Amino acid sequence: MVRSVFFACCLLALGWGLEAQKCPAKFNLVGEKCLFISKKKANWFTADRFCRSRDAELFVAEDHVEKVLVTDYLKKNDLIAERYWDSMWAGINCLGNRRNFVRAKDGSSVFLDWMRAEPNNRGGYEDCVSFVNYGGAWGSGYLDVKCSFHLKYICQTYGAFPR
Repeated sequence: MVRSVFFACCLLALGWGLEAQKCPAKFNLVGEKCLFISKKKANWFTADRFCRSRDAELFVAEDHVEKVLVTDYLKKNDLIAERYWDSMWAGINCLGNRRNFVRAKDGSSVFLDWMRAEPNNRGGYEDCVSFVNYGGAWGSGYLDVKCSFHLKYICQTYGAFPR
């Protein structure tokens, strides 16, 4: 009897352990998402294609809590800096939408936590969105930038946590 209970407990523990490890290779579990952080830079279109080729999408923060969680993860791993050219592509754009920013994956509305004075369309054609951490009073959030810029990017998928 004791052996049976012990065996059942081991199977349950193993099952829960495997469930927590269901991110694809090279993705890390952060909150409820599996994230792949590219250290290479690419334009928005190349980054988007890369993520989609891995059954993922460019990062989109679902709410303020997730934004803080991912910002903290990136800072702890020295993956995000406090300059716009070190920002990372997000899965949001207004391509063909006349400055109406939506999720690139399906055109749905998204949580848009813009940095101060953004979106500003500086110089025109800032139709894609990046995620940045300026620290201090500015904090982290989104910038509208030209899609042709070369930035790092974050791919996200839900792994063991399908939506």
